[in-house]
Amino acid sequence: PVKGAGEAGGAPEASGNAQQQTTMTDVARLEPGDRVLITGASGFIGSAVTRAVRATGAEVAVLVEPDADERNLKDIDAQRIVADIRDAAAVRDACRGARFVFHLAAIYRFWARDPRIIYDVNVGGTLNVLDGARAAGCERLVYTSTVGVLGLGQTRHGVPADETSFADISHLFGHYKRSKFIAEHEVLRAAAQGLDVCIVLPTFPLGPGDVGPTPTG
Repeated sequence: PVKGAGEAGGAPEASGNAQQQTTMTDVARLEPGDRVLITGASGFIGSAVTRAVRATGAEVAVLVEPDADERNLKDIDAQRIVADIRDAAAVRDACRGARFVFHLAAIYRFWARDPRIIYDVNVGGTLNVLDGARAAGCERLVYTSTVGVLGLGQTRHGVPADETSFADISHLFGHYKRSKFIAEHEVLRAAAQGLDVCIVLPTFPLGPGDVGPTPTG
């Protein structure tokens, strides 16, 4: 599923009010030479996005955490920016000059000894990217959420869940889902305030490059 907000060049569009979501058939056009920042680029999905964006001829900058496993980025021509997504100043600097920002950096695990790290990265990091994208005047932010934030209440009646299926918060089990739910709503808040955003909700990533492996790998 995809959620969108804003008017620039067109991935699926909606207002900040999720009840008014609509779908568009055109997509924002990446042009050769566009500067694009991708966070979480060394990850499983992030590296696939990085390769796809680089194939358009865009000028790609990747933000990777210190000591990240960069095997998925080998042979990709991209500017490396080593920074912690929790470092607001570093994220703001990385966003400067970017036309588009793809935000994929997240902690994807279902348990942590100290769950605060999950919220610091998944929520706090997203707030930093939102701030950086606004400050830099980026044309669009593409945020990677998760299908785990969707409500499944109607599936028992044979109605498939989509991006308009609102979750019962009490059914969001685990800190990963809860943190992504909070982060997605911060993105929707930014959209309501005028930031052009597109939200994507991956389901079950599978394929080569899952070096972690991820919990679903």
